[in-house]
Amino acid sequence: MLSVRYHTFLLSDISLRSNGAKVFMLTNSGFEYTNAIMTHILQIPRADGTVRKWTSYFDYIVIDAKKPEFFQEGTILRVVAQTTGQRSIGHHMGALETGQIYSGGSCQVFSNLIGARGKDVLYVGDHIFGDILKSKKTVGWRTYLVIPELANEIYVWKKKKTLFDRLQDLDNSLENSYRDLNIASNIKPDVGDIQKEIRVSLLLRICFYIKCVSIHFKSLPESIAGLGHVYFTFKNDFSLSCYQAVAQGMEDSYGLLGSMFRNGSRHTFFSSQVLRFADLYSFSCINLIYYPLCYMFRAPSMLMPHESTVSHEDSPLDSFSELDTTPCGLSRRSQKLSQINLPIDDVNILRSVSPDDCLSNSSDGGCAEEANGEARPVFH
Repeated sequence: MLSVRYHTFLLSDISLRSNGAKVFMLTNSGFEYTNAIMTHILQIPRADGTVRKWTSYFDYIVIDAKKPEFFQEGTILRVVAQTTGQRSIGHHMGALETGQIYSGGSCQVFSNLIGARGKDVLYVGDHIFGDILKSKKTVGWRTYLVIPELANEIYVWKKKKTLFDRLQDLDNSLENSYRDLNIASNIKPDVGDIQKEIRVSLLLRICFYIKCVSIHFKSLPESIAGLGHVYFTFKNDFSLSCYQAVAQGMEDSYGLLGSMFRNGSRHTFFSSQVLRFADLYSFSCINLIYYPLCYMFRAPSMLMPHESTVSHEDSPLDSFSELDTTPCGLSRRSQKLSQINLPIDDVNILRSVSPDDCLSNSSDGGCAEEANGEARPVFH
């Protein structure tokens, strides 16, 4: 396994450098730990007996970075002696040398020395706050988050995808029950069976996040209460088959601490940070070798609630034609004041107010634009 990782890393290193990219390592670890780990991983003897030094795989090496402080004010940038690990005295001046190990520094100094800015850098890290969040918000680097637990998350998602699909179907059925009703409707649809099945499906999804060993039917409620903060009340009308389904669902769980990305049907705080600050994420950075260097990663389109619930059967003109005659009509928002047919009383009011009065009474200059014949857009 170690040999496979070595050759994979060697292949990616050669490909990156042959295409003009620079490879750097940024770590909070000290020299002794970094040197021991990287020597064990990369300094593997070749067939001819020679050994390539691990520092030759990187163009720039920075240890003792003290992230996330590195992305803010940082520390003093010093040169590290590779034989003894001793740090030099005073600031390092001049360009960074290939293969040399440096200690400390800041992102601003480092970026200036390597000549890279913002989106020119793809930074791979495994810490959502120290690596991804700070590098994205502070310096605007492209970010790649490594989440080793993602492999198990994908396994459970693929194996139990039918439960998630079933829950989505139940939600759609519940929505269809109220589709043709309005405020004047006196008939209340019977959705008890749908709600009961939704509760069972939600319970199954929560149970996937809990690891149980040798669980029995009689001890099921006590086991859930003891494991943890699953706020479900077992109703008397839950049948035996529901309990058996829950017990079966316990066998395929995410682990004792639950899923990192889902809490029932909601996203966890961690997953929301991943979506916001990580441009890419995977369970290993080695997965990058399966994409060409010219590949353009793009996020799938995401609809907002008002976009996902609008029916597209009718044309836009048929659906919103009545808005054209309202004071805030769609067509009126793009017109100038001179093109709008105002009532006589409104015109007289505008004539009685001078442009100077508008300038003196408006802090944002909105009336000044209206006096020049331009309508100022209003955003709600």
